[in-house]
Amino acid sequence: MRAFHYRLSVILRRARHREQALQIEVARLENQLEDAARRAQALRASRDRLRARLRSLHARSSSPVRVPQASASPLDIGRVLALRRDLDRIDEALARAAALRRAIEQHIAAARERLLDAARSRQVFENHRDAAARTHVHAERAAETKRLDDLTGARFASRGRSPGPTAGGPAGGGL
Repeated sequence: MRAFHYRLSVILRRARHREQALQIEVARLENQLEDAARRAQALRASRDRLRARLRSLHARSSSPVRVPQASASPLDIGRVLALRRDLDRIDEALARAAALRRAIEQHIAAARERLLDAARSRQVFENHRDAAARTHVHAERAAETKRLDDLTGARFASRGRSPGPTAGGPAGGGL
């Protein structure tokens, strides 16, 4: 039996390679998304700490057990302003992080769509290859059966008999 050779094996190999490359891209993007989520979580934790410090400064400045003064000390006002600037910067960074997260999620969705298309394409070629292999095996078996039948016919012909019905049978013509 002749070995099966798939003529489109190069295209199938390319389809597999494309699918693998897209799997790697999706994994890379998912890692980026996880990293962005970790960084956003760290920013939220920093924001919460700054808010707690700001509340404590506000609580200290409005404490009833203070030395009577007309206003808060310049040091406290400077700290409050610095904390508010830091909070504003963190809020801006969180907004950028959220936008980055949305962009990465969109890229992931698009990459997954491309991956799904590549998997379907590869599957089409694999199904075609499998069908061609089944057809090849069937044709080879049919050819082998024909060769065996021809050998059997040749053997009977060389003995002077035909492989057909016997002389006493209906085709024997015994009238």
